[in-house]
Amino acid sequence: MSKITKTFGKMQSVLLLTALLPTAPVDAALWYVDSSATGANDGTSWANAWTGVSLISGVNDGDTVYISGGPSGSSQTYPTTDKWGPAGGSAGSPITYQIGQDSAHNGTAIFSGNSGSGGWIDANLSYVVISGDAGDGKMHFAVTNYGWPGDGNNDVDVRFSYINFGQLGGNFKFNPGTGIEFDHNYAFVNDPSASDFMYMNGSIQAWDSIKIHDNTIFLPRLDGTINSSGGNGADCLDGSGDGVSFYNNHIEGYTTNYTGNEHQDGWQPLGGYYCKAYGNTFVNIANYAIFGDAYYSDFQHFWVYNNVVVLSDPALRNTQGISIGPDGGAYVQLGRWPNIVDVVIANNVVDSVEGGSAISLWNPDGLTASVFTNCLVANNILVDSGDPQLDPAVVTADNVPLTSAQAVNNFRSYTYNSANNNYHLVAGARSLIGTGANESAYFGTDKDGVGRPASGAWDIGPYQYAYKVIAAGFFHALAVKPDGTVRAWGTNADGQVGDGTLTQRSTPVTVSGLTGIKMVAAGYYHSLALAQNGTAWAWGYNSTQQLGGPYYTYGSAYQASPVQVSQSTVPLTNITYLAAGQGSSYAVLSNGTVWTWGDNSYGELGHGYSGSPIPAPMQVSGLTGVSQVAAGAAYVLALTTNGAVYAWGNNVYGQLGDGTTTQRNSPVLITGLSNIVDITAGQYCSYALDSSGQVWVWGISTAGQLGLVTTNTVYAPEANGSLEGGIVGIAAGWNFCQALLNDGTLLAWGANGAGQLGDGTTTTRLSPVPVGFGDGSQAVGIAAGATFGLSIQADGTLRSWGANNHGQLGRTTSGSYSTTPGTITGF
Repeated sequence: MSKITKTFGKMQSVLLLTALLPTAPVDAALWYVDSSATGANDGTSWANAWTGVSLISGVNDGDTVYISGGPSGSSQTYPTTDKWGPAGGSAGSPITYQIGQDSAHNGTAIFSGNSGSGGWIDANLSYVVISGDAGDGKMHFAVTNYGWPGDGNNDVDVRFSYINFGQLGGNFKFNPGTGIEFDHNYAFVNDPSASDFMYMNGSIQAWDSIKIHDNTIFLPRLDGTINSSGGNGADCLDGSGDGVSFYNNHIEGYTTNYTGNEHQDGWQPLGGYYCKAYGNTFVNIANYAIFGDAYYSDFQHFWVYNNVVVLSDPALRNTQGISIGPDGGAYVQLGRWPNIVDVVIANNVVDSVEGGSAISLWNPDGLTASVFTNCLVANNILVDSGDPQLDPAVVTADNVPLTSAQAVNNFRSYTYNSANNNYHLVAGARSLIGTGANESAYFGTDKDGVGRPASGAWDIGPYQYAYKVIAAGFFHALAVKPDGTVRAWGTNADGQVGDGTLTQRSTPVTVSGLTGIKMVAAGYYHSLALAQNGTAWAWGYNSTQQLGGPYYTYGSAYQASPVQVSQSTVPLTNITYLAAGQGSSYAVLSNGTVWTWGDNSYGELGHGYSGSPIPAPMQVSGLTGVSQVAAGAAYVLALTTNGAVYAWGNNVYGQLGDGTTTQRNSPVLITGLSNIVDITAGQYCSYALDSSGQVWVWGISTAGQLGLVTTNTVYAPEANGSLEGGIVGIAAGWNFCQALLNDGTLLAWGANGAGQLGDGTTTTRLSPVPVGFGDGSQAVGIAAGATFGLSIQADGTLRSWGANNHGQLGRTTSGSYSTTPGTITGF
């Protein structure tokens, strides 16, 4: 009864990319620098401006110093033969050095040194903003004739923004740095002996402590064939990476008379906590685009997603894409082997990597399984050049046990077609149509129908990071937290909340004993959770043995805390997907088979007969290649990797879609459907989404839950004309349904007596209406309970609406229901 779609992999963490200049205090002063000024040279006005940055004095916390670039379209030069050490402010009140904002002063301010001189900035800075932004998104500060940009230690809350560093050598050092932001800058590193452009050691283990984004950096590398060690060239970013967010950058290698001895990487973190790399484009990088080499510290909570790696230079050989693992020499530094925890490599496009792994988790010495915990390589798109003399691009997990590092749904192409510059997934398939890469063109459309430029984030649609992190049951709900624990709320009469009690919970509480969880599913009165290691856990009502295993006790048919799903006493493993029905449970394994257990009154377990419950998981015969299942009231839908849908179980209202009302005890193929990418099941109504964004519906429609503007029952799939194009996910409740659009809009239709459509009314809707979030926020994930709805918003909050008579909204409402979405606190 729930579905999560269109979110990034861990998906619990949603990213705000906007970085704003700080607002000055009310009593902050304005100062002025203009090399052409002829007045008092005291900085108090443009007429009396200081004539050089070295003359700036007496500036206080929160002040702004405007530096003239001459009239718009011209430039003005400021010679600074020694390092400039701009004064800093205080926490919350930095001193801002900014280009003049009026047309008489918003030309280009050039900071010029002597050829071969030292750095431009003495980067031992605190609470400083240096910005060449004149409000037009262009770089109005330029730095030239310096050996390196800056050098310093213990930098705190410093921002460099909209600066053209031109051609320079050496590196920018922040060692350590906290609160650093480096954005919208350009650099062309031309020193033939350069090592790295930027060396950064973060010291705060928290997300977004350091932000490096929206930059364009060109790096030198050796001409000709790259050597067997992986290549020579300067890195863009090196150092330990605590708290680094590296996003929306364009990093490109170019050939030169390079003489250095460093291999060339886009980003080489030597360990790090709470780091993200996303939305970057790496072009012709000689060694690795991202080379996570745990040397000085562990990698914990390190996410790499939605990046594009392209190699178009035929001289490049033995190149790599994205690789993360422990360094073989780390034991000497740490006195132990590094821990690799919560490393995610997801939704990346890697094109034409040759001679090495496109994406890899690696373990140089075959270390013990405990080194890798909750790691995932998923939903990446790999493209080979088609050169038969070179090794194909591959995804590897070298010496990494799959019990601790899962690799799933990585798409692979073998054919190069330069005439079709289109990375477009076949619906439900694990291959690509067209594999040509053209940096100047779009990659085509992804599964949600949105064109994506090569330089931007790539989204492969409903299957991206295809695990449900929210779920809604009959009167209860579940949510996975970013740390892998689970929260639950609502009715708890049968222990379905999982906190060890039978007490109803109107706000979220922690489910007992669960860690490392990546997906949840909610049945009518029971709950399921899928762990990163492929095992499943169950709790709640167990009268029909839907918890799976030796847990049924007559007279006490529930479990108030999670128990492991088992075949007798042997745990069921290698699970990739879960679904929970009325009184039955379902699992998809990594080999594409389906396993079922629990109630079988209507043949809903798919074993060819109906009758007594089945207490332990049992494989459905003759059904393979399955990627997803959805469970309604005693019936089931199953989606295969080739986009077909099967159904079985109760069929009294035609919900199986086979044109009859005949109960089916074994799977039957639903005809008339193709290229399906998502499915959902209500009480007696069914829905399928195809790759074009069209929704197909069938089953009962007494409350208009099929959205066809009628209440007639439909016995075979029918296209809903109101839901075609732009749909990325669907979720069905008891007698209503929701559809998520690629712009974050959420539509709903059907029964609305408890306000479950979220449109501010209790009026039944025979066709889709928008859910009223009110604040204009976008939904990125959805779930539907019996008579209530849930969503994850782009700001990371959870919203709920509809019936609340059992606390299922997870928040306080003025009555027994809410007709508009409200925020659930604690997420």
